[in-house]
Amino acid sequence: MCTRVAWNGGGAHFMAITGYGYPADDPAEVTIWIQDSIYGTTSMLLSEYPGQYHSGGTWTHTYYTAPQTS
Repeated sequence: MCTRVAWNGGGAHFMAITGYGYPADDPAEVTIWIQDSIYGTTSMLLSEYPGQYHSGGTWTHTYYTAPQTS
């Protein structure tokens, strides 16, 4: 899944969320893996994204992806 984030300081950027996981004892604590062409690979709590991702921002768009078919 790809996301567009509008930064708090202006501008916007696209990133891909490529995975997620959560501890068995607290499924509310979802961790996501982010692939970013500027910052590389990052993991963080879904509840903190994108407000606490680098300069912070607002998630404005979602683009779903699918595996390529033959």
